[in-house]
Amino acid sequence: MLRLSPLLFSLTLLLLTGCATYQPVTPSSTILQVEQLTLGKTLQHHAQIAPPEQTWWTLYQDEQLNQLLKEAGQGSQIVNSIHHRIELAREVTNLYQSQRLPNLSVDASADRERFTALQFIPPPWAGSTYWNNSIFTTFSYNLDLWKKRKNQWLASVDEAKAVALDGQEMVIELHSAIIKLYLELTATYQLKDLSEEELKDTQEQIAIETQRQQVGMGSTAKVNDNEASLPIINNTISALNLRIQLLKTTLAALIGQGPGALDSLKRPTLTLHTNLELPSSLPLHLIANRPDVSAALSRLHEMQKKIQVAQAAFYPDVNLSAFIGFEAIGFSQLLSRQGVMAGVGPALSLPLFDGGLRQGQLNLATTEFDLAVDQYNQRVLDALKEISNSLAQLNSMNLQQQELKKALYKRQQSLLFAKESYQAGLTSYQSVLSNNQNYLTVAKRMVEIDQARLTAYAELMRALGGGSQ
Repeated sequence: MLRLSPLLFSLTLLLLTGCATYQPVTPSSTILQVEQLTLGKTLQHHAQIAPPEQTWWTLYQDEQLNQLLKEAGQGSQIVNSIHHRIELAREVTNLYQSQRLPNLSVDASADRERFTALQFIPPPWAGSTYWNNSIFTTFSYNLDLWKKRKNQWLASVDEAKAVALDGQEMVIELHSAIIKLYLELTATYQLKDLSEEELKDTQEQIAIETQRQQVGMGSTAKVNDNEASLPIINNTISALNLRIQLLKTTLAALIGQGPGALDSLKRPTLTLHTNLELPSSLPLHLIANRPDVSAALSRLHEMQKKIQVAQAAFYPDVNLSAFIGFEAIGFSQLLSRQGVMAGVGPALSLPLFDGGLRQGQLNLATTEFDLAVDQYNQRVLDALKEISNSLAQLNSMNLQQQELKKALYKRQQSLLFAKESYQAGLTSYQSVLSNNQNYLTVAKRMVEIDQARLTAYAELMRALGGGSQ
């Protein structure tokens, strides 16, 4: 029968009974279950919306917009910083992985020294000066019996995943910002066109009223009233021109270019009347595709592993080490058989008393896990809120657009009848200008609604994950 030596028995007993004890800590937060939430009519009506395509913005059919988004993905400082953060997280993971692997090293020394004659050094070296030389190969490996180092590495892997997902979320936010600014640029150009048409009508109205005044059929007050509108309209046009310039410089900064890089940017070709294909269903698991939600979940898993790391710290740390090499006085016999030295054995680090350090680390890790759960739950709630709000706004903008289409059609008909009556000599040209002014007022509102509608759609695509993969 195999019998344990007293030394091995003592070592085993020490491993089993000598560890520092700890008080178990139970997390207080629980992960939110979406199925248990009250979603409201907006989300329930769209219970199975398909995820957006990765390049969903191509539905705007504007190649210039596609090119801006492509440039942003290549040269933006935001994208560069994302790459650096991901690389940093990967290097941290590599560091933790290296701690799990065996270490092998070679050490050599050659010291010129005088040996004492009062110790174990035999003659002729005792009391004389010689070279003391050594060369060793050393091997060491942490057995990681309690998976402390493995969980440290796995936690760093989860953090690296979270950092990469953070990067995806930042790219989505960047794309969303560019698209919204581009939509505003499109609307601003259209509003400028309408304001310039309004300016032309006002100038014609002033000319007519001036002629009427000169023949005694009009009043100075009427002329002054129309002339007072000119500075206001010119001011509006100037403000729109300024807004166009500011939008271009902002877009240039987002794609990583200088303020003047987009001075030659052409007028957008997309139409604000673009038809939006909105599916009738939305799977609730779709929010899990959002990078920010996935990143929060990855960090939650990271905190779980950090709890296991903190628990493993209460147990012994066992390293296996071995060495082989040569040591000799002088060089002649350094590599001889007589100069060989070798050894192998375990190294044990046993926690007994630390003043509550390890217990504090466990408590801290558990609290960090609770915080990660809270952050994940809040991120899920925010995601559902953003999707619901975007759907509600998009539905409202669609309804408003339909109503304005009716009003715009009526204004167009009135303008057409006014022109026909004028050409038939039944009414004056002032009736045409007046009806056109009414039409321009509704047309401006239609531009604003169309911009808001497409912006709401862009926000919905962002809320659904922005086409991330």
